[in-house]
Amino acid sequence: PPLTTVAALEKSDSILFCGWSVKRSGPANLLRFQRYFCLTKAQEMLWYESIKGSNELKLSGRLGLACLSAIKRERPTSSIDFTFRVVTEAGTVTISPGSRQAFQQWQEGLMSSVAVPSPQEQRWSMLKREQTMRHTEDDEH
Repeated sequence: PPLTTVAALEKSDSILFCGWSVKRSGPANLLRFQRYFCLTKAQEMLWYESIKGSNELKLSGRLGLACLSAIKRERPTSSIDFTFRVVTEAGTVTISPGSRQAFQQWQEGLMSSVAVPSPQEQRWSMLKREQTMRHTEDDEH
């Protein structure tokens, strides 16, 4: 995939939410990697890793959000640890946003991303409208 920059992603019309957070992985989520995350209008979560010695980013992973089943905090009663999991049919991503405010921004971004109709839903809706219009025209003749 082509390289990009934070500035290019922030200017993109297809991005609803973006920012740096820590992605956790491995056994017991002990591995931590700083990643630049984006939530898109196409109902995807993308994450990028920075290229050493450059301001460029390389796409590191993606997760479809159309079938989002849960956003679960690891420690819901903690006032300092806001680590959460995004759970879909395709997989799970664990993210440490670092603060309550960042966690709230993540929640708002995720809800905005899944509230946007997917490209497939948009096409289906358009086809249904066209079909309804055709039936209406047929009934008038």
